[in-house]
Amino acid sequence: MIRKHLPAVLLCGLLTALALPAILLDIRLDTGVAADSVQVHVPQMNLFVADPFAPLDHKAYVASIPLYHMAFAAAARAMGIGTIEHGMTGLRLLNGGLGLLLILCAVRLLGRTEDPLRPLLLLPLTVSWFTVQSTAYFGTDVAGLLMLALFLLAVRSGLAGRGLAGRGAAGLAMVGTRHLLAPTLFAPTLARAFTRDGRRFSPRETAAELLPALALLAVHAVAWGGLVPPGITPDMNAAGLFPAAGLHALAYLGVMAFIFGPVRAADLRRFLGGAQTRRLVIAALAAGAVVWLAVPSSFDPAAGRWGSVVWSIARYSPSLLDRSLPLLPLVLAGALLAAYVLETCRRMGGMPLEIAALLCCLGGLVFVSPAYQRYPEPVALLTLALFFGRLPSPESGPDRGRAPAIGYLPLLLFSAAYIAADAAKLYLS
Repeated sequence: MIRKHLPAVLLCGLLTALALPAILLDIRLDTGVAADSVQVHVPQMNLFVADPFAPLDHKAYVASIPLYHMAFAAAARAMGIGTIEHGMTGLRLLNGGLGLLLILCAVRLLGRTEDPLRPLLLLPLTVSWFTVQSTAYFGTDVAGLLMLALFLLAVRSGLAGRGLAGRGAAGLAMVGTRHLLAPTLFAPTLARAFTRDGRRFSPRETAAELLPALALLAVHAVAWGGLVPPGITPDMNAAGLFPAAGLHALAYLGVMAFIFGPVRAADLRRFLGGAQTRRLVIAALAAGAVVWLAVPSSFDPAAGRWGSVVWSIARYSPSLLDRSLPLLPLVLAGALLAAYVLETCRRMGGMPLEIAALLCCLGGLVFVSPAYQRYPEPVALLTLALFFGRLPSPESGPDRGRAPAIGYLPLLLFSAAYIAADAAKLYLS
């Protein structure tokens, strides 16, 4: 019994150790989610504290449907709070609980495993700066990802069309909390389209998963005159395709390749060197090279190319014709990881729900002008952990039943670096 729950306890304990002191000590930061907490989220909550039935075209501080803010405003009124202040410990702890619920849902999605190292796949998600920040401070990053996890749980647990109301409610809550995640509503449909079990399309299931959330989004889009409220900075409401966001997503997948790829090192070597997959590998490399050549990748805040480790690499490295040279290997690595994942899905006989969600999320980001790290990272860390966690362990040899421990070393180093950076930003800055 203890062993069954130990991964959840340890991961939640680690997140608590990183975020709880910042809540109790009311530590303030002037950047990132911490700054947004004071400047954006608290004012939006107070608007609904004062007027719970504010119209859809209310004064907007946040570029999202304000379900999260309405919920915390309701909690504040229930607690007798007339005006929310950033340092209110009770509400901050309530928000912090969402981070712990996210980790519990992720552990549930990962499922039981005989490999004691498998839960380590969730370590990067747990210690990500975006998880820690949005656990310690008001923000929709963790809340939105929690709703996505609940949506995936609702879809995964719905067998033979059961649980349709739960799927619709979870999708509605996800879009109402962070409508940047709206493309992931189509993940179940995409996954069913690539399955071989005969359940390719179900109008009833698809309608239940899509219609409530899309109706909510449509109502707000009509009231706002766009996908974000009026008054939000114009670059957040720009319409069109933004290739830099696609390049950023591919380069960020390249970062993920060096974190999660070594866990499946032997399988990856077979994929990269196999005769049957040679054409796919060449095609992935060619596609990555074309993306890098076609899309400017130098650091440029005016073009939305900032706010990510990818753009930081571009900022402090040489470029050629507005193309960052170090981003080329990252883009190629991201293309190879995408090809490996899709080939693995083919061998498995279908696309797992988490990979469909990742593809939908990354695909949707090409319609968002700022290419920030905080957009793809949380979803990528969750879905890739679930995907690599579902892959079968070696069937024979000394590593039978578990992945070689050495494969987790890059993941552990990445997580250790994140923990050090989290602690430094929160408590040493």
